[in-house]
Amino acid sequence: MTSIYYSQVESPLGSLLVTLQQDQLTNVCMNQQKRKVSIEPEWIYDDKPFCSLVQQFQEYFQGQRHQFDIPIRLEGTRFQELVWKELRNIPYGTTTTYGELAKRIGNPKAVRAVGMANGQNPIPIIVPCHRVIGSNGKLTGFSGGLHNKTLLLSLEEQSMQTRYVRECQSMLNPREGVSAAQFNQLFRLRFNSILARVPPSAECEYGT
Repeated sequence: MTSIYYSQVESPLGSLLVTLQQDQLTNVCMNQQKRKVSIEPEWIYDDKPFCSLVQQFQEYFQGQRHQFDIPIRLEGTRFQELVWKELRNIPYGTTTTYGELAKRIGNPKAVRAVGMANGQNPIPIIVPCHRVIGSNGKLTGFSGGLHNKTLLLSLEEQSMQTRYVRECQSMLNPREGVSAAQFNQLFRLRFNSILARVPPSAECEYGT
């Protein structure tokens, strides 16, 4: 029988239960989420196999990592796996809707089923189901809790805004024959144009 390893990883979302099988991540479970993972007696507690994951989580929550480089194993129904695969195509710092996600998998009428598959995602954060929002722009249906969904989206939005500011600064250098006034004007124009590409923070809808 293949050994299953588990550990607890501390994060801004609280303690995360993580599991590993055959060097592949199989679960990331938040304390608050509805989908619970029960630790079995035969599982092995060991922090060492999760060193890379811990490092990448730290970088992500510091806004320094936009993609994870961790082998994962997603096991579910064919439909669930199709949805989870498409979730991984949602870029960092952006959002999409359940309806749009249903269209992307070729089943535009399966909006509710897509939402249910999102709720069963075994590896949240890395498989970014938090980037899916309601068609009206409100936050809905995150198994880890709407507070955590808000935190993750805000973290990514802030990181992208910081990145865009640095992009502006690198493109416009006042030391290269540009006066301070010209620099400030050009900076504001450039910053506003790229900031427009950052999705605004969605309004939370509790009790859904």
